[in-house]
Amino acid sequence: MRDRELVGRGEALQRRAAELRKAPAPAKLAELEREREQLESHLRQWRGRCRKAGLMLDLPRWGEFAGSAPDD
Repeated sequence: MRDRELVGRGEALQRRAAELRKAPAPAKLAELEREREQLESHLRQWRGRCRKAGLMLDLPRWGEFAGSAPDD
């Protein structure tokens, strides 16, 4: 019984996510995503510059800030 309930809830969430993907992103969300992409880019550039300079700085990857797995 519990498994069927969880599967049903999972399917409902997938349907809801599909509906949300169809809707255009709010302007503020799009702006925040662009800003996040710029910050990720700057962080990657700094990491690269530090490596080129021979510095062994332990700069975190973007995912570590966001609480997810590292992306590079």
